[in-house]
Amino acid sequence: MLVVGQDLAERFLKADSVAIVGASERQHHTLALMKCLVGAGMDAGNIFLVSLTSPIVHGIATVPTLKDLPSKPALVVCLVSARYVSSVLTDAGELGIGAFVCVADGFADAGEAGRELQDELVEIGRRFDVAILGPNTLGYLAPGFGIGSWVGDWSAVDVPSVRDGGAVIVAQSSGMLNILLQLAAYRRIGVKAAVSVGNEAVVDAAQFIGAFSRIESVKVIGVVLESTMRPRALVSAFLEARRNGKRLWILKFGSSEIGRKNALSHSGRLASPGRIWDAIFAKLGVGIAEDFDEFLEGLGLASCFIAANYQATGALGFLTVSGGDVGLVSDLCERTCVPLAALSKETEDRLLGVEGNVTHACANPIDLGLIGHRLEVLDGIAEAIFADDQVGYVAGRLALPWKFSQRAAAMYEVLLTRSAKAKKPLVIITRGAEPLDPRWYDFFAGQNIALLTSYASGIRTIRAVTSMFEAKGHISDWMPSELPESVALGNGDDRVLGWHATQEVISRWGIKYVEAGIANQIDEVITIAKRVGFPVCVKGLVPDVIHKSNAGLVHLNISNERSLLLACEDISRQPLVTAFESDLYFEVQPMLPIACELFLGMVRDPIAGPVVTVGSGGTNVETLEDVVCILPPATEEEIIDTLHKLSIGAQLFGRFSQRQIMKFVDTVRCFASAIVEIDGHVTQVDLNPMVFTLSGEVLAIDAAVAVSNAQTGATR
Repeated sequence: MLVVGQDLAERFLKADSVAIVGASERQHHTLALMKCLVGAGMDAGNIFLVSLTSPIVHGIATVPTLKDLPSKPALVVCLVSARYVSSVLTDAGELGIGAFVCVADGFADAGEAGRELQDELVEIGRRFDVAILGPNTLGYLAPGFGIGSWVGDWSAVDVPSVRDGGAVIVAQSSGMLNILLQLAAYRRIGVKAAVSVGNEAVVDAAQFIGAFSRIESVKVIGVVLESTMRPRALVSAFLEARRNGKRLWILKFGSSEIGRKNALSHSGRLASPGRIWDAIFAKLGVGIAEDFDEFLEGLGLASCFIAANYQATGALGFLTVSGGDVGLVSDLCERTCVPLAALSKETEDRLLGVEGNVTHACANPIDLGLIGHRLEVLDGIAEAIFADDQVGYVAGRLALPWKFSQRAAAMYEVLLTRSAKAKKPLVIITRGAEPLDPRWYDFFAGQNIALLTSYASGIRTIRAVTSMFEAKGHISDWMPSELPESVALGNGDDRVLGWHATQEVISRWGIKYVEAGIANQIDEVITIAKRVGFPVCVKGLVPDVIHKSNAGLVHLNISNERSLLLACEDISRQPLVTAFESDLYFEVQPMLPIACELFLGMVRDPIAGPVVTVGSGGTNVETLEDVVCILPPATEEEIIDTLHKLSIGAQLFGRFSQRQIMKFVDTVRCFASAIVEIDGHVTQVDLNPMVFTLSGEVLAIDAAVAVSNAQTGATR
């Protein structure tokens, strides 16, 4: 990496002249780029065309090379094919040009030969201190900075230019960003800047996120994220953005399951890439979009919320002119956990007292019916709704004919006036994907009102965006130092530590294990059973076998010596045991009066480093999949928040005392702190189950620790 922060922003966002190298009329890139630059406000006299083969392109005279230009441009956009880019980049470097966009593919995206070409670009960029965007990118578009270096072909798309706004977008995929920008232009959603980082040879997503986080006028940073090969840098940039007061809104896709199917432990299989990214996002307190529409409309909604000084308090007040809409919206809100405000008695009385309220509208959602067309009645009702202390923001759909109507627009202006006076956001939602007159988009954008394009997706977007505003994250004392600098997939040779080694390790982590013992002779097994007290549980210990119950290696509620002998004989006949040539060891534990089974584990992820897994425990742990991941170290508040996210959470907080719950919370906290310090060869940990006993203890009754490239210790 070469440039960071303000320097990066200066190089790309404040470029006042551009050279297009490889200019041609044979493809759309040159003309699209010229239109984009001029449309964004650049003087046509500051756009230079460079071509070895065409002396004139689109009526403009060209020069053969960068060195033939009359003056040094601030930015080069290179359209030549992959094998010629290094020569152009060298010329740019020798001229002292600091910013370079490489559009061509055929680099690291095209195998080993392409990787060598990309490595050459990196070396040249570092030698001359040139910030390279790409390769394999369509460039960037920055309406808020008066520059548009985007080569996507919009000739067949009838949309206006992208509006300036408070949000920026950083994407890895140019194709996805191109569609998002077209939709943003069509729906008049403001975007201050958008950049596609492509192959991230020199300048990556993290650097642009960091640069945008230092720009005061940027309020929301949207990220279209596939994955990353530099996790620490990316998460550090997210953290910087959050600490600088920016809202992070992320569309994450492409989580791979590579390396999960053959994981030894429950942790290894349950800590899916999706759950691990969720843990990263929960730590940072960012917003998550599920699809394109939610991502794009969420950017606009978040910007409008910030402009309206939304305080993340209060619930939804909803206005409509249809009784059917009331039922539908109520159902959707309940389904998506969007709370509808419970209006106070005072507000109800105010509503009923509005002159002309002949329908007696006084319950939220408000069905205005025909009275919604009378501006003075609408104003009185809107005033009462916005004034209610339980209402944090108002959404609705009044008359919205597909063809723009000034009369209908006047109704929304009434709502806007009341919204401004109450300093609470206003959101408009259409019933479905209605083919609205583009003038409606212009009208709402001009009033800085978010327009969401269907009840279902709109209410889901409201839930996601309000959750983002409510999320505090857990970043005050956290640094992503445990995340790897770069991704390196493991070689899959994990092995499970023996029983004694496991006990020693978990004891150091502060995990209290049930009283137990192991032996390979039946008389010793009986001695242990007498010591811990009947009834007992007996388990067969087979190397690298964690899921003992599934393998027939566990017998429960053994009440006497005869039953214990029969249980050991049965375990000895199991297929996994007969294939094992060494002595078979048995673990003996007392049967405990168990009130609840939980799961605690760790997996070392190639992107996130050590990740703690917490959830419902027992033999059905993978079937239930009631698990949440946490990035260590973790605070008490963070762990309690995590427990509330579990399906078993309601049982925990409803059945057990705060003292009992805090015992488990403290166990998780100590474990999370300990795994940050452990040697990197520990790759997976299962403590399943961790149990709450009726006497109030929190104990592990089974444990497994997997290591990589290390001695595994004896079987026992």
